[in-house]
Amino acid sequence: MNKEVLLKNFSSEKKLVYGEVLVPDVEDSQGDLVSAEEIEKAAHEYLRNFRLVGDTHETLAPAEVVESYIAPVDFTPESGEPIRKGSWVMVVKIQSDELWEEVRKGGYTGFSIGGEAYRDPT
Repeated sequence: MNKEVLLKNFSSEKKLVYGEVLVPDVEDSQGDLVSAEEIEKAAHEYLRNFRLVGDTHETLAPAEVVESYIAPVDFTPESGEPIRKGSWVMVVKIQSDELWEEVRKGGYTGFSIGGEAYRDPT
Protein backbone atom coordinates (compact mmCIF):
# COMPACT_ATOMS: atom_id res chain seq x y z
CA MET A 1 0.00 0.00 0.00
CA ASN A 2 1.31 3.45 -0.88
CA LYS A 3 0.22 6.30 1.41
CA GLU A 4 1.05 9.89 0.53
CA VAL A 5 0.86 12.74 3.00
CA LEU A 6 -0.38 15.49 0.75
CA LEU A 7 0.36 19.17 0.84
CA LYS A 8 -2.67 20.77 2.45
CA ASN A 9 -2.71 24.41 1.46
CA PHE A 10 -0.86 27.09 -0.45
CA SER A 11 -0.42 30.83 -0.14
CA SER A 12 0.45 32.02 -3.64
CA GLU A 13 1.08 35.59 -2.57
CA LYS A 14 3.68 34.56 0.01
CA LYS A 15 4.94 31.36 -1.73
CA LEU A 16 4.12 29.28 1.33
CA VAL A 17 3.36 25.57 1.31
CA TYR A 18 1.50 23.97 4.22
CA GLY A 19 1.37 20.26 4.93
CA GLU A 20 1.65 17.37 7.32
CA VAL A 21 5.02 15.72 7.66
CA LEU A 22 3.77 12.80 9.75
CA VAL A 23 0.28 11.79 10.86
CA PRO A 24 -0.20 9.66 13.99
CA ASP A 25 -1.37 6.09 13.59
CA VAL A 26 -1.82 6.31 9.81
CA GLU A 27 0.08 3.84 7.65
CA ASP A 28 2.94 5.46 5.71
CA SER A 29 4.38 4.43 2.32
CA GLN A 30 6.46 1.69 3.98
CA GLY A 31 3.47 0.29 5.87
CA ASP A 32 4.62 1.72 9.21
CA LEU A 33 2.57 3.45 11.89
CA VAL A 34 4.05 6.23 14.02
CA SER A 35 2.59 7.27 17.36
CA ALA A 36 1.92 10.90 18.29
CA GLU A 37 4.69 10.66 20.89
CA GLU A 38 7.27 9.51 18.33
CA ILE A 39 6.13 12.18 15.87
CA GLU A 40 6.70 14.87 18.48
CA LYS A 41 10.21 13.53 19.17
CA ALA A 42 11.03 13.51 15.44
CA ALA A 43 9.71 17.04 14.92
CA HIS A 44 11.74 18.41 17.82
CA GLU A 45 14.89 16.57 16.73
CA TYR A 46 14.53 17.99 13.21
CA LEU A 47 14.28 21.56 14.50
CA ARG A 48 17.18 21.13 16.91
CA ASN A 49 19.58 19.53 14.46
CA PHE A 50 18.60 19.93 10.81
CA ARG A 51 16.09 22.59 9.62
CA LEU A 52 16.95 21.95 5.97
CA VAL A 53 14.52 21.44 3.10
CA GLY A 54 15.57 18.87 0.53
CA ASP A 55 14.48 18.34 -3.03
CA THR A 56 13.45 14.68 -3.52
CA HIS A 57 16.09 13.47 -1.04
CA GLU A 58 18.84 14.49 -3.48
CA THR A 59 19.80 18.14 -3.04
CA LEU A 60 18.94 21.15 -0.92
CA ALA A 61 15.89 23.06 -2.11
CA PRO A 62 15.70 26.85 -2.36
CA ALA A 63 13.22 26.87 0.51
CA GLU A 64 13.15 27.28 4.28
CA VAL A 65 11.00 26.08 7.15
CA VAL A 66 9.11 29.05 8.58
CA GLU A 67 6.68 27.15 10.83
CA SER A 68 6.71 23.70 12.41
CA TYR A 69 4.35 22.45 15.10
CA ILE A 70 2.42 19.53 16.48
CA ALA A 71 -1.31 19.99 15.88
CA PRO A 72 -2.91 20.41 19.34
CA VAL A 73 -6.41 19.54 18.05
CA ASP A 74 -8.10 18.26 14.90
CA PHE A 75 -8.64 21.21 12.56
CA THR A 76 -9.13 22.21 8.95
CA PRO A 77 -7.10 25.14 7.62
CA GLU A 78 -8.89 27.64 5.39
CA SER A 79 -9.28 26.08 1.92
CA GLY A 80 -7.34 23.00 3.02
CA GLU A 81 -7.82 19.40 4.06
CA PRO A 82 -8.42 18.25 7.66
CA ILE A 83 -5.39 17.85 9.91
CA ARG A 84 -5.42 15.31 12.74
CA LYS A 85 -4.41 16.08 16.34
CA GLY A 86 -0.81 15.01 16.95
CA SER A 87 0.26 15.52 13.32
CA TRP A 88 3.53 17.27 12.58
CA VAL A 89 2.60 20.29 10.48
CA MET A 90 5.18 22.28 8.55
CA VAL A 91 5.08 25.49 6.54
CA VAL A 92 7.83 26.06 3.96
CA LYS A 93 8.59 29.30 2.17
CA ILE A 94 9.70 28.72 -1.40
CA GLN A 95 12.57 31.00 -2.43
CA SER A 96 12.69 30.48 -6.20
CA ASP A 97 10.10 31.20 -8.87
CA GLU A 98 11.02 27.98 -10.70
CA LEU A 99 10.40 25.77 -7.66
CA TRP A 100 7.20 27.66 -6.85
CA GLU A 101 5.84 26.99 -10.35
CA GLU A 102 6.67 23.30 -10.00
CA VAL A 103 4.86 23.14 -6.64
CA ARG A 104 1.81 24.96 -8.05
CA LYS A 105 1.65 22.59 -11.04
CA GLY A 106 1.60 19.55 -8.74
CA GLY A 107 5.20 18.48 -9.28
CA TYR A 108 5.56 18.11 -5.51
CA THR A 109 2.79 16.46 -3.55
CA GLY A 110 3.99 16.26 0.04
CA PHE A 111 6.70 16.34 2.66
CA SER A 112 8.90 13.38 3.53
CA ILE A 113 11.09 12.89 6.56
CA GLY A 114 13.61 11.01 4.41
CA GLY A 115 14.82 9.08 7.43
CA GLU A 116 15.92 5.58 8.08
CA ALA A 117 14.97 3.37 10.99
CA TYR A 118 15.78 -0.02 12.41
CA ARG A 119 12.85 -2.44 12.30
CA ASP A 120 12.80 -4.78 15.29
CA PRO A 121 12.20 -8.29 13.89
CA THR A 122 10.19 -9.37 16.96
